[in-house]
Amino acid sequence: MAEFLYIELKKIGMSALLGVGLAVAYDFFRILRVAFKHNTIALSTEDMLFFICITFPVFGFLLEINNGVFRAYLVLGVIFGFMLYRETIGRLLLWIIGNIIRKIRKIAMLLLKKIKSTVTIKDNSRAQRKRRWHSEKKTKD
Repeated sequence: MAEFLYIELKKIGMSALLGVGLAVAYDFFRILRVAFKHNTIALSTEDMLFFICITFPVFGFLLEINNGVFRAYLVLGVIFGFMLYRETIGRLLLWIIGNIIRKIRKIAMLLLKKIKSTVTIKDNSRAQRKRRWHSEKKTKD
């Protein structure tokens, strides 16, 4: 009996580790969302694609680990691992990486403003050339 419990606990632990791995993969999407603005349609599409892509490998893993028998508690183990990572380490990492991305974005915006203020584009229309010619003529006199 004790060996049976050990084996089942090991399976739950493995499914929870799978959930952690899936949460790490999902963090890449979360980081992209911090770096680049997404609208609701893009967010929904990314989420649907992610969950469609992981459905078959997770289902296959759950059947493989339990010799072809589907067990709901193993699905709960995957969900538990996913949520545990996401609410602890994932939250901390996203906060740190989000701050780094925001600082990089702020520095880039400051640099772009500096470049924009140093570079001027002159209007070369006929009226503008005429005004420049008159202003140069007045400074010479």
